[in-house]
Amino acid sequence: MVTEAVIWAIFLLPLGSFAFAALVVRPFFNRYSLISGLVTIAALGTALGFSIWTLRSVILGHELVFEPIEWLEVGGATIEFGLLIDPLTAVMLIVVTSVSLLVQIYSLGYMKGDPSFSRYYAYMSLFTAAMLGLVISSNIIQLYMFWELVGVSSYLLIGFWHERPAAAAAAKKAFIITRIGDVGFLIAILYLFTQADNFAAAGLNAFHIPDIWEAARPEAAAGAILGGAVLTWLALGIFAGAAGKSGQFPLHTWLPDAMEGPTPVSALIHAATMVAAGVFLVARFFPVFEHSPDAMTVVALVGAFTAIFAASMGLVMNDIKRVMAYSTVSQLGYMMAALGLGLYAPAIFHLVTHAAFKALLFLGAGSVNHATGTFDMRYMGGLRKVMPITYILMVVASLSLVGIIPLAGFWSKDEILLGAWNGTGLVGTWVSRVTFSALLAGAKQYSQMDRAEYQSANVHELLYSTVKTIFGDKVGKDKPVELVWEKDTSLPELLCYPGDLNQVWTNIIDNAIQAMDGHGTLTIRTRRENEDMIRVEIGDTGPGISEDNIERIFTPFFTTKPFGEGTGLGLDLAWQIVVKKHLGNLSVQSKPGDTTFIVCLPLQAPAPDAPMTAGEGV
Repeated sequence: MVTEAVIWAIFLLPLGSFAFAALVVRPFFNRYSLISGLVTIAALGTALGFSIWTLRSVILGHELVFEPIEWLEVGGATIEFGLLIDPLTAVMLIVVTSVSLLVQIYSLGYMKGDPSFSRYYAYMSLFTAAMLGLVISSNIIQLYMFWELVGVSSYLLIGFWHERPAAAAAAKKAFIITRIGDVGFLIAILYLFTQADNFAAAGLNAFHIPDIWEAARPEAAAGAILGGAVLTWLALGIFAGAAGKSGQFPLHTWLPDAMEGPTPVSALIHAATMVAAGVFLVARFFPVFEHSPDAMTVVALVGAFTAIFAASMGLVMNDIKRVMAYSTVSQLGYMMAALGLGLYAPAIFHLVTHAAFKALLFLGAGSVNHATGTFDMRYMGGLRKVMPITYILMVVASLSLVGIIPLAGFWSKDEILLGAWNGTGLVGTWVSRVTFSALLAGAKQYSQMDRAEYQSANVHELLYSTVKTIFGDKVGKDKPVELVWEKDTSLPELLCYPGDLNQVWTNIIDNAIQAMDGHGTLTIRTRRENEDMIRVEIGDTGPGISEDNIERIFTPFFTTKPFGEGTGLGLDLAWQIVVKKHLGNLSVQSKPGDTTFIVCLPLQAPAPDAPMTAGEGV
């Protein structure tokens, strides 16, 4: 039988790796930052082994009841630190430790070379420890502490690259919106505190989770404490907190923006930690919810609406990670709807299967990004031949997401649909039918390639916008890279795809800055090439490009970096946009101290209704 010390170790191991990375490696041995990753992986590997041991004990029916540690006694309520080990806990321990372990192993390659490598692993360890602490908590105050720590950890990881304004804004957005939901959860806890004396009179602790379950039972001695409308409002307060963490409508808007963090962070948030915490919270207090048909109805309908609403949002996204983010919101709606209908086991089953295939999809997206240099699906295609392993894994995960037999997603999603159709008796028949219809519609989500906006644009404004917004901290007056403009102000406007051209300027300028090692002169010249085309030259004072590399520089997957460290130049995307989509020309001339990229664009690019050829490769 598993011991209490082993179960506490599941939580303490990642907490210890956090302390080691943050307090030892980063301040004193940052040049050996790889140690942080290896220690984290070792800690999580051990925690996974202990989690499997715990699951085995639960399956064998061992009595896993441990005496809690009393911390504070306030009135009739006692705040304790203890362990609540039941089948839900055992399953969640496996999900969190296994997915986190695989993500950390993946991160060794993905984050290689990042100057904040140790900080990354410290945050990831803290994130995992917070989720594990939440899962094992036996006291609602203890659970709430870890609940908020999960929120803080997500803030730190979403804003990991905080020097990027978009990442900093996304982190603040996630933190604030989830706090809005947490207000409802806090109010529910405060109400329990006001009833502490009534709980104590019945021999119960108002903060002990199993005692809260007992107080919600109509036939229990303390049933009147949490009966009627009070029970409904208590359940809805708990659900408000869950809705914020799990991105349920209308508190869903933070989740797609969370893609600003590193891709492994997205995988962990969307598969096994933060968003799973909301579903876990409703499941943990399911014995409370099931005695309130009104609360169950709200949970079912909000979940069902979120499922179809988020699926429709995913249809119009071009960013592969945002498509997956909206898919996550939709799948979380499935789980919430299932819990609202009383389908407890299918909901947790889907949480487990979703954690597996969604983590695989996000990690696959990171692999594709490293190879192509973009998350924009409009410029992807033909990857099967050059990335066969990633292709196979993405296909398997996608088919599981869609619910194709015999993959895991089929069994969990269809179990929910079957239960919604048959009904459970805990909510009205109309609720089951409406939920079934919404979930069935949400299941029919397909990705589509949306076309970029086609409009008139001034090439100088496009160039200036890119330099200012993307490279404003590096390029300009009194900046490391001096900017020299040689503009032909008489140039007419282009009829083009401005968003795509901004991507071209970003790729080329980023390459130029890298070539100069962040210091030098960047020259941008514009002039008329002929009556039908304009010419843009972007030059740098870097060391130059070899003749061999010039011949290959626009070919797919060309890289100047070691395998696993990104695409280096990543100029195939720029070539696709200029040559394939705008029917222009892109070339490069180079010698030591003077490299110039030459972009020739027609005054009028092909209209959107013309066949799109981007993504076909060279």
